[in-house]
Amino acid sequence: MLKHGKIHERTKRIIAVLGAFCLFLSTIEYLVPKPLPFIRIGFANLPLLLALQMPFTAFITLVIVKIFSQSIISGTLFSYVFLFSATGTFTSALIMFCLRKFIHPDLMSITGISVLGSLCSNIAQIILARLFIFGAAVIYIAPPLLAIGAVTGFVLGFFCEKFMKESIWYKNIFTKSNDFVVRTPVKHKVNFVIKKDIIVFFAGFLLSVTILFISSPLIRMAMFLLFWVFAAFKKKSGNPFITILFFLSVALFNLIAPYGKIIAICGPFVITEGALLQGISKAAAVEGLVMLSRTVIPENFMLPGYFGNIVGESFRLLRIIIEEKKNITMKNFIGGIDSILIKCYSISEESGYIKSNR
Repeated sequence: MLKHGKIHERTKRIIAVLGAFCLFLSTIEYLVPKPLPFIRIGFANLPLLLALQMPFTAFITLVIVKIFSQSIISGTLFSYVFLFSATGTFTSALIMFCLRKFIHPDLMSITGISVLGSLCSNIAQIILARLFIFGAAVIYIAPPLLAIGAVTGFVLGFFCEKFMKESIWYKNIFTKSNDFVVRTPVKHKVNFVIKKDIIVFFAGFLLSVTILFISSPLIRMAMFLLFWVFAAFKKKSGNPFITILFFLSVALFNLIAPYGKIIAICGPFVITEGALLQGISKAAAVEGLVMLSRTVIPENFMLPGYFGNIVGESFRLLRIIIEEKKNITMKNFIGGIDSILIKCYSISEESGYIKSNR
């Protein structure tokens, strides 16, 4: 069983394995087309549900690993999307941890905890969307967003309960003290951040602050186009259709609250200059920060210290999960995931990377 207190090497390896699982699920979720960039289906919350029995320090470490690594996978570290993701994840994680700790399992199942956590995450994101993007028009996206959160929370919670009952990996980690049989290790090259990447990283940070404090829609639009060109040059610009759809959705939602000079009237619908410019300005800022993040964050970005070791190990184990994902089939869905987690833990234990790199 995992004990409270200092995070030991074994617990760090567990965090790294669950962090890699978060990354894998985040990658799948990133590939699913979404009309708004901050909408999260919630696949990557599954490892957090599995980790609810961990001590609070270890659980929060996993949450931070998920948030940081997810922003690197999606290229949103310097954007509003990171703020939305971090706020939603922290809100749902703290709610779920408290529910698991203070409410008896007979009174609330993992499925119920998952649904409430998902709804709390969506509510936090709706509040941020009200403040930064859509204004009062957020009331129109709130119902479908909450509905999606309730459905995905139920499905994830139901699957998590089934996985807990059938998973050999979960039973060994959270119900027994013995470790797994050690398998043949797979060595991976360790990538470190070079000075050039550090300079580019901080330059990107300064540019992100600049685009946030500039209120001119014209300048914001120019910066967005510049960042889009840079991202396209590095083949990281993403799907242009999604970008255009987001621009149109933000602009249209801001027109619902008209102010300023009237440009056109279409029946009861009034298009005003102020609302239109505000919508364009907000959309340019959000998408500009996304393109900037994709451009300046290197794929091998790592942090120093034990937290950096866990993040680095998670990325290395992600490669193993991707290589072994063929074992996950509809007939052996839980068994396939279980075998991959067992292999990841065994390889991490044998490699000794977390223990030898402090």
